Amino acid sequence: MKQCGLSKKERLLTSYQFKSVYRQRRAVKSALIWLYKMPNGLAFNRIGISVGNKFCINIVQRNKIKKIIRSVFQCNKKCFGVGVDIVIVLKKKTEVISYEKFKDQIIDLSKK
Repeated sequence: MKQCGLSKKERLLTSYQFKSVYRQRRAVKSALIWLYKMPNGLAFNRIGISVGNKFCINIVQRNKIKKIIRSVFQCNKKCFGVGVDIVIVLKKKTEVISYEKFKDQIIDLSKK
């Protein structure tokens, strides 16, 4: 059976990993999200997602946003290149949760 989702090696798991990406200060911003990128020297990309309580109080909505962002990443891995650590941070409260809305913004940011 094929495994769906991201493997453990494709995720940023510890606060140290997140902080190392933040320290590079290579961020691009859109109206809704910030995307931080840093080369990792590996043959694959890793992603970390941060959706804070301040912008999304409801845990169900927060998990739905994370799930949408993960699926955008999975379907569009070629847009990010190879060997990159990526952290996506939600920076604005959103009422409408749409796959297309997140997809457009993430792909635009990855090209910058």
